Formats: sequence, structure tokens, C-alpha cells
Amino acid sequence: MVHTDLQERNIILGIEDDSILEEFARSELRHPSPRKVDGDRIIYKSRDLVITKNPGRPVITDFGEARIGQQTYDDDIQPFQYRAPEVIMDMPWSYKVDIWNIWDLFEDKNMFNTRGPDGVPDSLYHMAHITALLGPAPLDFLERSRSERRQEYYDPKAPTNTRLTCRSRIIDATIFKMAQMTAIYGLGGEEPKMEHVAASALLVGGALAQKKTIPACCSVHTTNKILRCEYPQKFGCLQNGFKATCNAAYFDVNREEKQLNLVANRDCTQDK
Repeated sequence: MVHTDLQERNIILGIEDDSILEEFARSELRHPSPRKVDGDRIIYKSRDLVITKNPGRPVITDFGEARIGQQTYDDDIQPFQYRAPEVIMDMPWSYKVDIWNIWDLFEDKNMFNTRGPDGVPDSLYHMAHITALLGPAPLDFLERSRSERRQEYYDPKAPTNTRLTCRSRIIDATIFKMAQMTAIYGLGGEEPKMEHVAASALLVGGALAQKKTIPACCSVHTTNKILRCEYPQKFGCLQNGFKATCNAAYFDVNREEKQLNLVANRDCTQDK
């Protein structure tokens, strides 16, 4: 089964202690809730339920968009900000798409910026942020796409087996390895370990959200202190696609100037 819409409001806590329901009923009898009559309806003001120190187990709800019974699917799913890469790129997808909601469940915010400079949801910018965090998508993964976006977003002739030598030590090499797209989708022939994927989403995503590390395809321009994609061809990105996206996504001089100065002036030889 694939839920396709895992988010905070679709997870509720069970009730282990029935006494709070009994107390709720007694409180209503002692102090009835304010109400109004609207035609043939009676509308009651909500009454708070006492929260116990030992809530019940979390329960997943709202299976209205769930898919059951097939190995793969190909229809459009998920709220825009949670969409998995295979959904964005119009590929067959499976249960793995649900993993892209984990960060949002724990942190109550989106891992990726999915809007362009005009504030409108944009798949190009969404994929740019995914690429900046996890690295370029492997070619055999992109070849599954039936969408024109594959040619629009990626250069299939660009080498992808490259990386920058200067990399933040906030997250160690093990976490970076776990976070690669290849590891997430098991393209090496082995089924991905979901605990590794979950750790990647939480730890790597947390560092990016807190501006503690620089995306893999970006570097600091020491002259004007903005982040830009220095290696669009090496990372399989379009020259005017992800390069422009990198600038738009991370350019905030007023808020980030001190951090950018720190990164720009660091001694990269220490990271070898």
C-alpha cells in the first residue's frame, strides 16, 4: 500500500485512558457548551479534550488517496511540496514515494523550496533543491521518465561522477553517502534500507534547513558573497536551469552574509 499523503494532520493519537472521555461527558453536563440554532442545525462551540501524559499510539488516517494492490503506479499524486522525484519526472512510482514526507512530519516545515522567484510552485526549482541536497539523479533513474522535463532539466551527456573537494564537516561522509539518490532508490541492485533513507532525510535535511552546510552543486562566490552553481555541466544540470535556480534559492545577503563570509574564507585543505 502507498499512502501518498503522509502529513501531520493525517496522523492522530489513540486514546489509552478512557477516563478522559468520561470526564469530557461530565464536564459537558456540568457546564454545557455555548451553542446556537441555525435553521434545523444546532452548532456547538468546541470543548478542549484533556491531554494525558501517556497518549496512545500514533494512527495513520485519511486513506482517500492511498493506492493498494499494485507494484507500481503512474498517476499524479501527493501535495506539490511533498512530491517525490519520480512523480515530478512522470515515472512509474511505488511505496518509496512516501519517504519524502518524513522530514515534514518531524520538523513541521518543508525540506525543499518548491516555488520560483515569483512565488508560484515550480517543478524546476523543486528538482533543483533536491539535486542540491542529494546530488544529481543517476542516468538510469532519469531514463525512466516519460516527461519532456528530462531534456529540459538535465543534460544526459554531462558526467555525474564528480564532487567538490571542499565540503562542510557538519555532516560526515557516511551521511552524505546514505543521502545519495542511488542509495535511496536501490539502483545498485540492492533494496534501499529505509532506516538509512530516513536518517538521510532528517540529518541532511536538517543541516540544509539550518544553513549549516552548502549544497553539493553550489559554492560561494567570494566577490559578491552569493551562492551559485559553479559546476552545472559536471553535475548534469542545464547551464541556465539549475545555475539560475541555485542563485535564486540561496541568495540572501542580508541574512546570510556572516555565514557566507565564514564559508568563503575557510581553509578547504582541512577537509581532505
